[in-house]
Order: sequence, then C-alpha cells, then structure tokens
Amino acid sequence: MRSPGRYEISVLDCKDRPPLQEIQDQLSTVIPSLLGEDSLDDLQLCHVSIVTASPSSTDQGWHADGGHVNLQQHLPCHCLNVFIPLVDVLTIENGPTELRPCSHFLTRNLAPLMLAAKARKTLRSPVIPSLQRRDVLIFDYRILHRGRANVSVNDRPILVLTYAKSWFKDILNFPKKSLYDREKQEDDDDCCATRL
Repeated sequence: MRSPGRYEISVLDCKDRPPLQEIQDQLSTVIPSLLGEDSLDDLQLCHVSIVTASPSSTDQGWHADGGHVNLQQHLPCHCLNVFIPLVDVLTIENGPTELRPCSHFLTRNLAPLMLAAKARKTLRSPVIPSLQRRDVLIFDYRILHRGRANVSVNDRPILVLTYAKSWFKDILNFPKKSLYDREKQEDDDDCCATRL
C-alpha cells in the first residue's frame, strides 16, 4: 500500500510477455533518447507494476520517487517513470497524477531550493494531465508528483514502467526482498521447528 486506498502490485515477472513487449517496442526510441542512450538494450527496465487507486484513496503527499545521484550539482536524468492508464483518467474525480513541472531541479535540496523558487516567483504551478486509456505519461524519477484522491466509484489502475541507466539500483522503492521471500523464510522456519 503506497498510501490509504492506493496499492502497488509488482508484475516484473511479466516483462517478457507479448503485451509488455509491444509497449516496449513503442517506447524503443523515446526512452533511450530521454536517458541519453542509443537503445533500450543500454538501459534496464528495473520495475513493472500496477498502481491502483481505489474509490477510497486519498490525496498522496507530494513526493519524488527517487533522489539525485549527486547532491552538489544537477545531473541529467538517470531514471524515468512511464505511466500508462488502463482506464480513462479524464477528470479530477478519477484520482489523476498531479505533477509540479521542473521540480526535479529542486528535489536535490528541496527546502532551500523550493523557498528560493517561491521567492523568485519561478515555482511552476502543478499540472494534472487528462489521460485516456493507453496514453503515456513519462517523467523524471526526481520530479515532485502525487496521486490525487479517487472520488469516483471505480478503481483507477495505472501500469507503471521504470527505466533507468544500467548502473542505477533503486533499493528504496524496489528492495531485493519480497513478500515471497518472507513466506519462504516462514516455511523454512516451520520446517526447522518441526525438525527440532
């Protein structure tokens, strides 16, 4: 659960299946160019999931999905999110994704940089794209964003693909351990307890 009423289900094991391969084929030129590489083969698809905002979901807090590689200077993008709604998300009632444009420049040192942007009147207003089913929203991992409350009567599922430079590892959002590891450990513990 990412926040009340908002659930993320990893489907990374499906990344070689035909529907996902078709999506990757369609993204095969734009994603590498945004990450400064020649092809998808030079990158990693580090995570695939479905994020569902149920009708009870509330506004998420503003957040960036990941940090900066260098806190002293702003470097080019090293990780991208690709959001593909599986239903139309055309109104605020559906719980769309809200983004603060250019905020990836601020998240390196958020409090002082945000304050400076407000003082200089350069802080951009949030935007909420209206997306039809199968539209694509691509954004820097470091940008401030949030899911808005879903006040409709239906779930709002979004397919999320996370692409990164080959050297990048996100252990915060996607740790190596999974629930399956926990279940396996519990089974092993039960087995050991039985043997004693």
